[in-house]
Amino acid sequence: MKAIVLGSGYMGKNVAMNINADSVAYFSRHEVPELKERNIRWIEGDILDSEKVMEAIKDFDKIYYAVGVWKGEREKLFDAHVNGMKNVAAAVKKYDTNQRIINLSFINVHYGKLELFRIKSIEEDNAATIKNHLNVRMSPVYGEGDTFTKKLVDLASQNLPNLPDGGNLAPIHILDAIKVIEASEGTMGAIDLCGTEKLRFADMINIVRSIMGKGEKSVTESGFFSKRSVSALAEKGIFDEEDIERYLMNYYRETTWINRFVKEPHRFKDYAQEAVKLGK
Repeated sequence: MKAIVLGSGYMGKNVAMNINADSVAYFSRHEVPELKERNIRWIEGDILDSEKVMEAIKDFDKIYYAVGVWKGEREKLFDAHVNGMKNVAAAVKKYDTNQRIINLSFINVHYGKLELFRIKSIEEDNAATIKNHLNVRMSPVYGEGDTFTKKLVDLASQNLPNLPDGGNLAPIHILDAIKVIEASEGTMGAIDLCGTEKLRFADMINIVRSIMGKGEKSVTESGFFSKRSVSALAEKGIFDEEDIERYLMNYYRETTWINRFVKEPHRFKDYAQEAVKLGK
């Protein structure tokens, strides 16, 4: 089986390094040093260049869509997630060799009020025009090299206000997520993929603070005071208000997928301990 990963951000890089395949390549505008060290083939190109996309995916059985643009103007997001996916879907339809598209998406993609979620929903619709497709809707992902945990470490070290209440993030380790995705061969449509730990954004901050030897912060449940907490956290300049609002949503879904394929899921506290050491 030959696999190509479209995108070389955190998700794309980790997928390329950890999936099992006879050969793996990645399609990106930039070469990634870590992937070069592992002799993972780089195919240079832009996801908006339909001809390059067409040529790049031609000989691959699996196509992982991991284009990682989460910020910017609507046009930039739309290009990365909708027009890029349209180019891939058009190429797959033209070749008509039952190539499989695995699109990395988010839990809450159809419920979130954020523009990114609305655009990712359209991306999923375009992936679904291919019969052999899988939209993988994930909760927040952590693991070696992720910026989310690094930001938590940076934030937790500061003098913080009370923390805003929120839903269960149910974070999932990147290696657990990849293991489930690979084990989902033959599944088509969409799956929700989250971790088993019931952790809010505030809980994750307090876990990091505890590891640092700092006192835990109280959680503000009132709507008005919770909004003030969001603004006060955003003023620290690490997460903006849009980031924080995204992390206050509830991402927990049934854990059938991870329970079926991962016997001992990673624990956030274990990873956070290593992240705190690196952050010092």
